[in-house]
Amino acid sequence: MKKVYYALMFLLIFSCSPKQEKIAEIEIDINPNAAEGFIGSEDILDTVGCALIPLADTEKPIVRVTKLQVQNSKYYILDENTHCLHVFGHDGKALFSIDRQGKAGNEYLHLTDFHATKENIYLLDFLSKKILVCDSLGKFQKKIDIGEYWANGLSVIGKDLYLINDDSKPQAGAFHFFQIDEDGKCINKLLPFELQAGFGSDKDYASFGDGEFLYCQAPINTVYQVTQDGCTPILDINFGSHALPEDYYTLNLRELLRKGYAKNYVLGIDKIFASDKYIFLKYRYGENNYWIIYDRGAQKVKKHCRGFGPENMYQMGLSDFTVQDGWVYEISPAYDFIQHQKYYTPKPPLAPRYAKELQEVAQRVTEMSNPVLIRYKLK
Repeated sequence: MKKVYYALMFLLIFSCSPKQEKIAEIEIDINPNAAEGFIGSEDILDTVGCALIPLADTEKPIVRVTKLQVQNSKYYILDENTHCLHVFGHDGKALFSIDRQGKAGNEYLHLTDFHATKENIYLLDFLSKKILVCDSLGKFQKKIDIGEYWANGLSVIGKDLYLINDDSKPQAGAFHFFQIDEDGKCINKLLPFELQAGFGSDKDYASFGDGEFLYCQAPINTVYQVTQDGCTPILDINFGSHALPEDYYTLNLRELLRKGYAKNYVLGIDKIFASDKYIFLKYRYGENNYWIIYDRGAQKVKKHCRGFGPENMYQMGLSDFTVQDGWVYEISPAYDFIQHQKYYTPKPPLAPRYAKELQEVAQRVTEMSNPVLIRYKLK
């Protein structure tokens, strides 16, 4: 039995080791020059359940949304500029805000990330190297010291916390994931890496559901699935001759820009969203952003385009959006929302229902109001 256990541990560690050759079982070839332009999303988004949700004003207005999470029929929104976490009801009503910036034990210097569960809200302060645990109403419960680790992001699966480390080597070692319990004790270390000067790696992760999150590592561009059972590479994105050559990895971003390499090559996946059916991957090539929509069930690319959005319903393109539990949420600043209603001529004309909703919401908000959430359901 022990031999089987150690064999499995050996395979797990090496299956999570980044390397240049094919890592995952599935590889998709992506050519930016073959991408479609702006396309409709009617075969992805359903008309059932779509809604406009204006977020009520808060004491500190929302300036820049860094993260949106939906949990317990509530919207949790992190504002990077004010370091506040705002919580709204399903109808957009403001429930409470967490504003704890300070140096005390129950305060944070920099609210870097958060994760809400049914019972708790976990707040990551990467500057102070601690996690504040609050109950579902935002009341402080305890502090978790993570001084021996490093975390740029945070996810929670079950009772375990996953500290997501971009490219630092703390006391606990150079690993991209530290799996810890609620007392800060290390349970596992996943995805080891080697430190290197220069451009290094860029990462993003998609936390959804209760049992997994996905993580993408650039410039290698491999998507990993992280569960309580471990870390598994599930998808390689091969940009072929458009991928950044390995010889340029030691260049920093300024050098890449100065020499024109940032325009000539894909530096890597810079945004990832996911549902149980799709994986959304965003990358930049030249002067344009591109999206890959990967069908997890069919194991193939469903769409590869420069942008997409509904050509019916509200006819508002998807630009600053997130995916949560089978729903897509576009985060529209109130000023942009109002300007869109004033100057955009819908083609074809909007159905009366959607035109009425847009007009009513535009009349309710001001240019200084909090954002409007535009919700669509994935098919």
